Amino acid sequence: MNSVVRPSSVEWRKAYEAHIKSAQWRGTKEALFKLRGKKCEVCGESGPRLELHHLTYERVGKELAKDLLIVCPKCHEKEDRKRATVQAVKREGKRLDAAFATWCDKRGVEEPDEYEWERFNEWMERQGE
Repeated sequence: MNSVVRPSSVEWRKAYEAHIKSAQWRGTKEALFKLRGKKCEVCGESGPRLELHHLTYERVGKELAKDLLIVCPKCHEKEDRKRATVQAVKREGKRLDAAFATWCDKRGVEEPDEYEWERFNEWMERQGE
């Protein structure tokens, strides 16, 4: 899959859904069941409805065992929400890092330290962030 295309794009979603329906994906799923057993790695449930959850989308189509988690449908929903939360926190962290870098650049701060970070946070609070 094209790693440049963002997971929210229509093209990425179509390619992802095709991958999930592929013989390659079925082989990955069966290999992981043989390696780890056929039970949910979150709650321990076993049964025919087990699924694979992507911990990351970095290598879709070339997943490593460490990229995947065997889950029941109920735990899959929880893990999807957890991944979405982690991704949102990472995006917010990147946004704040970029804002801090811009803030330092505008003030001529060449080597920011904790004091500058505190000043930046105070400024952000005043801005209503």
